[in-house]
Amino acid sequence: MSPEMLKNLNDLRLSNKFCDAKIIVEDGGATFLAHRAILAGTSKYFCALFTTPLETNTEHEFKVTRLPWVSKTLMEEVLNYTYTRKFELTDENAFDMYIVCDYLCIDSATEACVSFLKKQIDEANCIEILSFARSYLCPSLSVTAERYTLRNFLQVAERNVDLLECDLKDVINIVSSNHLNVYVEEPVWEFALKWVNHRPDERSSYIAHILGKIRLGIMNETFFAQNVAQNAIVCENIQCHSIIDSVNSFYRDCNRLQFVQEEVPTPKFAQPRIPHDIVFAVGGWSIGSPTAVVESYDSRADRWMRPEYMLDPQGARAYHGCAILDGKMYVIGGFDGLEYFNSCRCYDFDTRQWHNIAPMNTRRCYVSVTVLAGMIFAMGGYDGHNRQSTAEKYDPATNQWTLLPNMNVARSDADATTLNGRIYITGGFNGIECLNTAEIFDPEVNEWSLLPPMLFRRSGVSCIAYNSMIYVLGGFDGTIRLRSVERFDPTTETWSATPDMLSPRSNFAVEVVDDVIIVIGGFNGIGTTHYVECYDKKLNEWRHASDMSLNRSALSACLIQDLTDVSGLIYEQRDALMEEKRLALHALLPQTPESDDTISDNFDDIEI
Repeated sequence: MSPEMLKNLNDLRLSNKFCDAKIIVEDGGATFLAHRAILAGTSKYFCALFTTPLETNTEHEFKVTRLPWVSKTLMEEVLNYTYTRKFELTDENAFDMYIVCDYLCIDSATEACVSFLKKQIDEANCIEILSFARSYLCPSLSVTAERYTLRNFLQVAERNVDLLECDLKDVINIVSSNHLNVYVEEPVWEFALKWVNHRPDERSSYIAHILGKIRLGIMNETFFAQNVAQNAIVCENIQCHSIIDSVNSFYRDCNRLQFVQEEVPTPKFAQPRIPHDIVFAVGGWSIGSPTAVVESYDSRADRWMRPEYMLDPQGARAYHGCAILDGKMYVIGGFDGLEYFNSCRCYDFDTRQWHNIAPMNTRRCYVSVTVLAGMIFAMGGYDGHNRQSTAEKYDPATNQWTLLPNMNVARSDADATTLNGRIYITGGFNGIECLNTAEIFDPEVNEWSLLPPMLFRRSGVSCIAYNSMIYVLGGFDGTIRLRSVERFDPTTETWSATPDMLSPRSNFAVEVVDDVIIVIGGFNGIGTTHYVECYDKKLNEWRHASDMSLNRSALSACLIQDLTDVSGLIYEQRDALMEEKRLALHALLPQTPESDDTISDNFDDIEI
């Protein structure tokens, strides 16, 4: 029906004209008149009721329906929706509205309630919504609430008191899930212990059931020994002893893995969980030419994959930018050895297809790209003739690029990131010298402002927002490739040095995943590299990570969250990780003594 017709019918209802149905709610406390045809056309419940004489009461000319458990306020909203397709949903009434609309079989209204509740899910209410969805058999809402809980487990475990009221089955489902989003396992144990201690008399006997589902083999060995193996509840439960023995055996064997001669499987309790965040390394320059190769990084297994289906059929590019927006990957500008691009490509993870988007206003190689407020920003670069001070932004809703105010400095081979609603761009090359300048763009006033100069000149630099600061890494100072790292504190507007990277590099990629900075590939002053390393702010140090399969510089990286289909993007053989490590260690040794030692796994019911 048209909105005008619906309004007219609702006016007739409100003036009690042509009404032939009466609804009595609140145990006889309120009465509503309506039109049977309208009710039956919206509600399967009313349709069945009004077409089945045995289930219908008659008072005068009205068909009477009694719903004593429904409040007057809820019935008003239901009728308002029936006649206008609009109703007011709030945090206070959404659950009750769903129950009433579900009972009355008003499918479109229940879908509206589900959509509303999905948008309201947060750290404080996700368990309540999950419990509600399961109770009222709403699988769509249940899946969304469960995914949110697993995705944001650390925050939920810290702040949501409802989590402590979950039953044993729910706790086991959470701690055993492959998709529990934790990059270290210690918080899982701390939650389990907190849950047990919430009702110790009732729950202490459950500790073995939970302990067997935690990835104890990827905990810090000292933490396990001091906080798990020596815990009083664990020590008192005889069923825990075999679990502790198996994990201790695993740690012992890990420390002498190079001497083990037989194949070593990875026990279930040591297999990493599935990552929610996947890093992509896209394109770049390799062996004297650009490449279209895309590699995905499984941070939990520390492995790189090469999904061949992600190759761009339009060819390779280097010195480009890369961004994730609305679940899609955008590749901006760049260079293929012959042409400087203003073209831009988009990869849709749902369809696994590439397509063109609107070209930029300017050709941009060595471009700096970042995302802010649902827009992609492209700044500076080289068009084949001049270094650029221009900037523009892309709106995916309109598929259009819009020019922005020019930067204060022309710069190519710089890098950009966002923090607190502003864009930071650092370093670069102006055609004459490598730059130590940096500037900030404030979209509210639509202007650029210079920042204090950096400690070093850096072209081919990378920068990233991390730990509420701007980290600027590596680059070329005009003489050498740099290992140095510095960070900018927006609160004090000062630069300070941080620990150097393990390897010098320029024209490399950077991302933050699992709360560490990861730097990927680049040029080390001698050649392109596949070398990858990570910086952990808690340890304030760099460590090696698995290398890419391809040496390359002039690449770009991006990170996407919560992909529905990760096939081909993550390392599937998680039970082979220990064997791979053993073989790698054996390859480093000229000879190894014979040994029959193997890692034990005495509890087969442990699941990931």
